[in-house]
Amino acid sequence: MRADRTDRPWPEPSWPAVLAMQWQDLLFMHWPLPAAVLRPLIPPGLTLDTFDGWAWLGVVPFTMAGVHARFLPPLPGTTTFPELNVRTYVTTEGKAGVYFFSLDAANPLAVRAARLGFRLPYDDTTTRRCPHYDTTTRRCPPRGAAAPWLMRARARTTERHRPPSPRGTGRPAL
Repeated sequence: MRADRTDRPWPEPSWPAVLAMQWQDLLFMHWPLPAAVLRPLIPPGLTLDTFDGWAWLGVVPFTMAGVHARFLPPLPGTTTFPELNVRTYVTTEGKAGVYFFSLDAANPLAVRAARLGFRLPYDDTTTRRCPHYDTTTRRCPPRGAAAPWLMRARARTTERHRPPSPRGTGRPAL
């Protein structure tokens, strides 16, 4: 653990990381809602983290890649899968955090491992991606829900992103 870290509200764990993973193709979608709408859905002991009086509901689809236990080789066919989380932002004891309304992954093994090994409330989901990955469709059967819900998202980059300039030259690296 590094003693000089001041950017974290919580101390770093004293044990080594157990999992290796990458998050790819993230799309952060957020909507402002009156805090009174979300407050009843948050467990006691957590406070909604608001901005200008608004609470924020986030829907975040992404792809988990290279997921495996650091002490084991990756299992073929299990390391890359789509995931979706629905979240809001909270504080407890003056420290910021994220409260997940749902964590959905299209990998039954990862869902079971997250539930058993980390006590995270993951659920199974099915996902279909259209060509060029500009549209993602997810069907999620949340626990206790009367019926699955459907989410369709389409996103595109509006400007081309360039790599940072080498050594502050002001010219993009090509």
